[in-house]
Amino acid sequence: MQYVYTYVPACTGNTPGGGAIDNLCAVASRGCPDGLLRYWGYRSVATAEPRVWQRAGQSCMASGAPGVDGAELVIGFTVEDFRRLPLPPATSVVEPPGGDVLINIETNAYATASTTTIPTDVLGQPVTVRATPVAYTWDFGDGGTVGPTSDPGAPYPSLRNAHVYTVPGDYAITLTTTYAGEFSVAGGPYLPIDGTAEVASPAQAVTAHSATSELVAASL
Repeated sequence: MQYVYTYVPACTGNTPGGGAIDNLCAVASRGCPDGLLRYWGYRSVATAEPRVWQRAGQSCMASGAPGVDGAELVIGFTVEDFRRLPLPPATSVVEPPGGDVLINIETNAYATASTTTIPTDVLGQPVTVRATPVAYTWDFGDGGTVGPTSDPGAPYPSLRNAHVYTVPGDYAITLTTTYAGEFSVAGGPYLPIDGTAEVASPAQAVTAHSATSELVAASL
């Protein structure tokens, strides 16, 4: 979805579509670096006619910057933009550690990931993207999968994302994390990004071994 942004000097009586947007006051002219003024941001859905303006934060900007003093600036953040960002891969953990597991016994896997914020810019405007992990998909390399699931799993003795190998061999366990995103323009409210992004974590190599139990004589 695209939004239209406009910025007016942060003075009482200044509003988009009404009010004296050129009015300046002491509040707008102080507290910012030299040459910049404080502006209130407003946003509206781009397709709304007439515009329905909502306050969307404030920022220090130069007079004549895109979207200020009654001008409109169309900003959108697509899922393609989201997928181009350097989203962090989740940390995948496989138990037992060390890369050696047994067939017919659960191999446990869990992920560690957290919400992250990434600063960027769109058309010269500061944009903050917030990415939240919402799903995890495990591929155990033998055709077995778990997910997508919102459960990241947990260390042993939890076995919520466990898998059982039935054939000895070498396998690569891969984790794919799905992120949902939101974006904020110039400190305004966060708005949803349509669609999700997927990030693969480095593969974990394991060797599944067969084992047999035998009776042995007790040592004295």
